[in-house]
Amino acid sequence: MLKEKLFDSEGDPPVKQIRLLLGMSQLQFANLLGVYPSTVSRWEQGLSEPSFTAAGFKSLLTALEPHGVTLNDLPDKLGRAGQG
Repeated sequence: MLKEKLFDSEGDPPVKQIRLLLGMSQLQFANLLGVYPSTVSRWEQGLSEPSFTAAGFKSLLTALEPHGVTLNDLPDKLGRAGQG
């Protein structure tokens, strides 16, 4: 149920929806995941598909936990290709 509620928008890719849910800037989100802010920007523009290290993914799951979002709530793809 949460997955549908969070990731059903046809506008923004899921990775951007997640960042906005967390209330983070692109810089803060990049720091959380251990990537460059320009990488987050490219993900959100659909210029590249999101990918990050296991440590970055664990950090993301930890940040999402207080929002009630679990691994099972996340779409299979976090970029534009994951929509639809």
